[in-house]
Amino acid sequence: MRTKVELYNDVNAIPTFEFKQIALALPAAAGPSVQPDEWNVVSTDEHRAITEVDSNKPLAFVSDRYQLVQFRDGFLPLVNDQVDCEGNLYYHEGFAVLDVFPTGADYALASGSQLGISAYNSVNKTSALIIRFSVTDGKRTYTLPKNISSYYKAHVGNAAAAQQEYIAMINRIKDVWVQAVTDMSAKPIDMENFADYAKQLVTDPRILKAVRLEISAGTQYNLWSMAMRIYDEMSTRYAKSEIHRRKRLDAFVESLISWGTIYKIAGD
Repeated sequence: MRTKVELYNDVNAIPTFEFKQIALALPAAAGPSVQPDEWNVVSTDEHRAITEVDSNKPLAFVSDRYQLVQFRDGFLPLVNDQVDCEGNLYYHEGFAVLDVFPTGADYALASGSQLGISAYNSVNKTSALIIRFSVTDGKRTYTLPKNISSYYKAHVGNAAAAQQEYIAMINRIKDVWVQAVTDMSAKPIDMENFADYAKQLVTDPRILKAVRLEISAGTQYNLWSMAMRIYDEMSTRYAKSEIHRRKRLDAFVESLISWGTIYKIAGD
C-alpha cells in the first residue's frame, strides 16, 4: 500500500475536470439544395459535458446547474486528517476509490487486520462522495456492505465531518467484523455442502470447478477460507481497469457478508 505522502501525491495527480459546451449535429432539413450527408450543428446551453482538462472525451453530461467539484477537494481531507496512514487510490475515467487505513492501535483488529474507510466519488453523480468502512489484511481490501455500516452520502465539503462520524463508530464496527469472520470460520465446507454455499457466492463455473477440485483432493476449507479463495481467484480475472476489478470484489464481499449472517449494528 501507499504511504500518507504518496496518497497525498496520488490524489493531487487525479485529473482536473472542466465543463465543455455541447453541440449537436442534426440532419439538415430536406430540400432541393440539401446534400444527402449535409448536417446542421446546433449548440445547447441547457446541458454541458464534463471532461478531463486537455481531453475532449465526455465523462458525463449534466445540466447547466450542476456544480463541478474536483476530486482532490473531497479526498484530501480524508488523508490529511490522519496522523499517519496508508492506503490505495484507484481512478478510471471520472470514477475513483480512495482507501485510507490509519495506523495505530485504535484501528487494529484482533485478527491482525486494520480498519479504515473507503471513499467513492464520480463526476457523473453515481457516487457523489460515498464513505464506507473497509478492512484490510495487507493483501485484500474488504469494503463493508451497507447493512454493517450504513454508507454516508455527502457533498465533498463535508468530507471531514463524515469521517468524524465514522470514527465514532469504530468500536462497534470492530465487533461486527470480528464476529462475522468468527462465525463464518466455524462453518466447515465439504463436498456435501459445497454447492449450497458456493452458489450463494459466485456463479463463475471456472472458479467453482477449481475450488471443488481442491476440496475433493483433500483441501480443508471453512466458509471464510473458501470465500477468501474465491476472492483471490476473482481478483486475478480480467478487468477493464482496476476500478472495474474493485467494483467486482466489492460486490462479492457485500454478497458474502450480507448473505452469510445478519450483522446489522444494534442501535442503527
